[in-house]
Amino acid sequence: MKRGIVLLMTTLLCGCVSLNRPQPAIRHYRLDYAAPAKSAISVSAVVRIAPVYMAAVFDRDAMVYTARDYQVGAYPYDRWSTNPGEMITDLLTRDFSTSGGFGGIQQGLSTLAPDYQLQVFVDRIEEVRDLPGCKAVFVARAGLERLLPDDTAKKSDPALFQRVYQVEEPVTCDAPFSLAEALSRAVQQTSQEIQQDCLTAIAADQRQP
Repeated sequence: MKRGIVLLMTTLLCGCVSLNRPQPAIRHYRLDYAAPAKSAISVSAVVRIAPVYMAAVFDRDAMVYTARDYQVGAYPYDRWSTNPGEMITDLLTRDFSTSGGFGGIQQGLSTLAPDYQLQVFVDRIEEVRDLPGCKAVFVARAGLERLLPDDTAKKSDPALFQRVYQVEEPVTCDAPFSLAEALSRAVQQTSQEIQQDCLTAIAADQRQP
């Protein structure tokens, strides 16, 4: 009987200790880097930055990693401050606006009719634990299309270009800060390349009769 009472008290005490133990704090990270310098070339076109689409497994605030084929995990106490697609949309809009390479940049609805629309789809934004090291992998597809008014509908296919962008950066394994830092560099490089492709494509398109 006494033994049963001791076991019961021990169980209750352990339960109280467990309940009183503080939960680990959730840490939040963002994608961030310095705004680009002014562009050496410019076009007069107005470009709309459409909301960035995310592959389903990354369409959340989890910081995702893959350890081997088909196995996906997420840091339990480290997360993006918001959906990464929203952060990338904001960064692209800021970069395109700050560079001064375009006649105007839109994000969302506007009374000013855009001439072109940029659409970006992110296929991967993750840490890959590929022994003996780890790497951050960012893969995105981008496409620029002409928004044809009725009087120019005779022009060719409105899709000016479609391209896949892939950047890999070394990271410290199991270190969310290192992952956020590396993916920020990857997004920065991708943004620069997309912007250059847009400027080149629009300049060529505007030279057409």
